Amino acid sequence: MFADIKSLNFFGIELIIAPGIGTKKIVAGEKSNFIMVTDLISDMEDINILNLYGTTGQPVVRFVARFKFAVSFAIGSEIVYLR
Repeated sequence: MFADIKSLNFFGIELIIAPGIGTKKIVAGEKSNFIMVTDLISDMEDINILNLYGTTGQPVVRFVARFKFAVSFAIGSEIVYLR
């Protein structure tokens, strides 16, 4: 969509396109205020290592994992949301 534009900015502030946010919506804030959180306790239990040598004869190992994560923020009053 914006492949030919090198960078987008608004009064010198860099704007980043977020494809999953939807149309006509803007979220603005400091990058350090947005946090990705995860459940590290049970995530380590949901990792499986599959040795395929006995099945396919090839020396291949596959990893299967299920991770949970969410996105949050630290200080809500420092975030601007426009829709």
